[in-house]
Amino acid sequence: MFSYFIRFDSLKPLYEQLYEHIKKQIHDQALNPGEKLPSKRVLARELGIGVQTVVSAYEQLIAEGYLEAKEKSGYYVSQLPEIMIDDIIVKSRSAKPKVTERYLFDFKTSVVDPEHFPYLEWARLEKDVILDDMQSAINLNTLNGYQPLLEEIAGYIQR
Repeated sequence: MFSYFIRFDSLKPLYEQLYEHIKKQIHDQALNPGEKLPSKRVLARELGIGVQTVVSAYEQLIAEGYLEAKEKSGYYVSQLPEIMIDDIIVKSRSAKPKVTERYLFDFKTSVVDPEHFPYLEWARLEKDVILDDMQSAINLNTLNGYQPLLEEIAGYIQR
């Protein structure tokens, strides 16, 4: 007998969690070739999930060759080809911890790194924007007033 753990608070879809869990049990040889899995209805009831969720996970495993569906009998673990088994063993032995890359900028927070901030470029762009806007504000070409302000007011009123 085997158990499944589904996290309902996870962002990962339920069928994907179930699929990955069964696949891992097959890779870890906790589920052996020929072993029968619970019916889709029984498993759905035990886990408190929908039958279609179980069907989706089982169908993906069938498509990848991990399970076989036998009509009027149920779902069984497939006999994996030797190449696939060897690949699983090699991958598990050669698994290396991930090395995190070091980046010039830390984007984890909303704080600007003062050492790398382009103050001169920022000031130039800010000046250009202010001067462009001032030119249009000073040179009003309409009797009604400042056009960007009129557009904002009109948009606000229409809400």
